[in-house]
Amino acid sequence: MPDVMLLLAEVVTILLMILAEYTWFFSHSVNYVVTRIIYNQFRALNKDFHHAVSCTGEFQGRIREFRRRHQQLSQSVQNADQFMMVSNMAGFCCNIFNLILILYCSIFFYDETVGHDAIYAIMYVYWLASTLLSLTLTACQAIVINHAVGFV
Repeated sequence: MPDVMLLLAEVVTILLMILAEYTWFFSHSVNYVVTRIIYNQFRALNKDFHHAVSCTGEFQGRIREFRRRHQQLSQSVQNADQFMMVSNMAGFCCNIFNLILILYCSIFFYDETVGHDAIYAIMYVYWLASTLLSLTLTACQAIVINHAVGFV
């Protein structure tokens, strides 16, 4: 009976860890979609502005329309920045903590974690890979938004 309870505890723990990982991935995917929409809107505004400027440098268009679009886009960026800042910072801190925890356990408790059996090794490799992917996605989102905003 105790072996069954131990196996059940391991299965529940693995399922909860996978659920926690996918919860973070959902948060990052929402942030990615918002980042991509804002980036595409900035690129479209920049492209339209370049088409409105002739080869001689004269502006041929309605400046009010570009000003209005830029103000709306800037307001969207401010609104998105308010919720993405908290989400990205929390995700970044938790992922750094996860990375430290994974490496610490893998190095100092090798026999109890990665060296225990193949399932634990696969779980730790998956955990490490998903943490590194999440950190990379967070950094790339910040770079893309900064790049798009810097060129408008």
